[in-house]
Amino acid sequence: MAFFTRHKVDQHPHQWPSCALSNRHVLPSEPGIYAAMRGRQILYIGKSINLRERWQGSSHHRYEQLRRKGRCRLHWVVLQRQAIHDKEQELIQKWQPPLNNTRVPTFSRWKGVARSLQVVGVVAVLLAILFPSAALDLAQQLYEFGRHALRK
Repeated sequence: MAFFTRHKVDQHPHQWPSCALSNRHVLPSEPGIYAAMRGRQILYIGKSINLRERWQGSSHHRYEQLRRKGRCRLHWVVLQRQAIHDKEQELIQKWQPPLNNTRVPTFSRWKGVARSLQVVGVVAVLLAILFPSAALDLAQQLYEFGRHALRK
């Protein structure tokens, strides 16, 4: 197990080893601190007793949020297990990443469907006012659109 010196962990995380978020499978299976970054901006700092397992699949609570930001990288430094908690807190205090100590947003496809249905509903009402003879046909099409959207 290769541990970095204190000097390395105290450097800006952009100087640590890194990988693209999409290549997180290359993270070491060792304890350490990680920083999710976009460019030189530190977005989130965390710790894990196994960096690779922490980011395996899409189970990390910040994964979807970081993926949607685009071009995020994971920077890491391997540390002894007993040192990671204190070092994580120290780095969070030092760099104050914007995503630490904030609520994790929920990304639901239903929100998008609901918004789409609202827009379609407003358009349908306006068209029904403008073209009363087509209102029944429009209502049927709106109903079918909603059923199709909810099946996805």
